[in-house]
Amino acid sequence: MEAAGAATTTTHPHPHPHPHAVAPTTLDAVTSTTGAGLAGQGDAPIVDTVGEAARRPGRGTTGTATGHEVTETDLTKAEVGTSSTPRTFVTHTVLSGGRAGTVTALPLTMLPGNTAGSRPRQDPPSWHDVIRFDRHTINSNPLVVGPTHWEQLHLLSERFHGPGESWNLVSGHKIDNAWMRNGPEADVRRALDADAHLELFYRSSAEYFAPSEGDQDPHTVGRRVTIENFAKYIRIEWGYARQDANRNWVEDTSRQTHTYPTHEMVMPPLVIPEGDQVLPIDIKTVGRDTLYRRLGLDWQFAEDICRVRIDQREGFRDRSDFFDRMTAFYAGKGINFATTTTLWPEIEALLNNGDAVL
Repeated sequence: MEAAGAATTTTHPHPHPHPHAVAPTTLDAVTSTTGAGLAGQGDAPIVDTVGEAARRPGRGTTGTATGHEVTETDLTKAEVGTSSTPRTFVTHTVLSGGRAGTVTALPLTMLPGNTAGSRPRQDPPSWHDVIRFDRHTINSNPLVVGPTHWEQLHLLSERFHGPGESWNLVSGHKIDNAWMRNGPEADVRRALDADAHLELFYRSSAEYFAPSEGDQDPHTVGRRVTIENFAKYIRIEWGYARQDANRNWVEDTSRQTHTYPTHEMVMPPLVIPEGDQVLPIDIKTVGRDTLYRRLGLDWQFAEDICRVRIDQREGFRDRSDFFDRMTAFYAGKGINFATTTTLWPEIEALLNNGDAVL
């Protein structure tokens, strides 16, 4: 732990040199959770914070904040409820189209606060393209198909209480995930492992490709990838936090700040050639995880489809049989299957887009 004095900034090299690394940058000049958009992006955040109405966590906070469950994660080594360690407080911005902007943990400690770390449970906008250009059979019985080279990346790691919600996720290649995991995240983890009562801040932001960087060939045959939904750069910095005279958490500018070189993400393919497109997913046979993760159905809806198929011991024969049996199932719950937006209309959209068959 360094002595207080003049603020210093450490620029970290990539743990594995990246061929597209660009000059180091300070995130404060790029974006913040209080309103500024990403440099060069031209998008103002449309959502500002998570739990802004929640009180700022102080020492000894042990309850929940704004309905977010407070649970321990594998990161938590300090005692829950300790009087000396505050709880983590997370804010975020969302750009147009539901794209993740900036996620800030201030303070970041061993203890979860207004968020809890989790695996991805919502898809970022770009995932709709990923499951088409990186689609492989993962399991044959039940059939599970999905990406093998691309992943959903947390801007704030699950281990640092980052939830698997779309405002905290971008699509990226495994190379990009490895850079985050072995670089900034490993450094923060080592710091917290060395002192379980550290009070830090951590900020991660995404900047996206411009539409003009996508395929512009009018003669293209195939499906164009929506390039502007993919992150082009990730910027990360972390340092120490303190409480000011009003007991609000602020970045401790008198101590060292760790700023990393801007990471350039692997660029996705611009076009999915017609010959590379695989058959649509057959709703009659696939399991719950494929219905949920790959088709984007509501988790409970995916569970209900499988329950009807199993409980009645008969697979769906066709579109009409599926509609009739699911209608009867939801009628027993007092729900109109045909008109509820997340039920039949969602299935119809998938069928009409060629993403699924019945």
